[in-house]
Amino acid sequence: MIRPLLFALALIAAPAANAALAPKDLGEVALAPAAGARLPLDAKVAEDGHETTLGRVLARHPASVFLFADYTCASVCGAELAIAAASLADPKLADLRAGLVVVGLDPKDGPDAARRMRDAALGEQAAGASFLTAEQATVDTLTEAGGYHYRYDPATDQFAHPAAVLAVAEDGRIGRALAGLSLMPATLRPALVEAGEGRVGGLVERVVLRCYGFDPATGLYTADAKLWLRLAGGLTVLSLCLAILALSRRSRTT
Repeated sequence: MIRPLLFALALIAAPAANAALAPKDLGEVALAPAAGARLPLDAKVAEDGHETTLGRVLARHPASVFLFADYTCASVCGAELAIAAASLADPKLADLRAGLVVVGLDPKDGPDAARRMRDAALGEQAAGASFLTAEQATVDTLTEAGGYHYRYDPATDQFAHPAAVLAVAEDGRIGRALAGLSLMPATLRPALVEAGEGRVGGLVERVVLRCYGFDPATGLYTADAKLWLRLAGGLTVLSLCLAILALSRRSRTT
């Protein structure tokens, strides 16, 4: 567990790479799935070099955390993946049997790049996670279906894309969009419950979402919640540090 958490902390603290995209392009980067949106189950993808469909991958779990990533990313993709995996590994989410599904944004990245990102970001938590590759046409289809707007920077061979995840049901139905770098079990659970069972979580879960600025009408965080998201990101880093400290002390006493 320590390895992916350290990886996440290092990437969050790392300076951003130089970018050549215009402010207009960056302003179009967003995750805004339409109401009732679904990911196409017949989308052709590959896992570890073996062809399959997105439907077969999603069918392994009642609900999944779904995200796009650049497998050669020099920014925060690895941190986002590590945080998602750590949240899913929380014992409070064990009963949901949720999965982690990642689709590479860059069709040039093959299975080797996907495995390197998976192993570096997730470490021992990589078991059960699906890191998929796809042709450009499939990436376009999936991003359009998910309302995922990104831009490619040819000057740096990097992608400007939302640091966000989707809670997706096994039938491809999109539940909610969540900020990836402030993802925590308390916010992830109700999103997966809704995606997996087709219902809104209990009253406590809805209140928590409102405290985080969640807009139930759109499934997104509102602009007024930006400060809360920044604070949540800081709390996530703090919680990761405390987890590492606790595990280190435990290992010294055993």
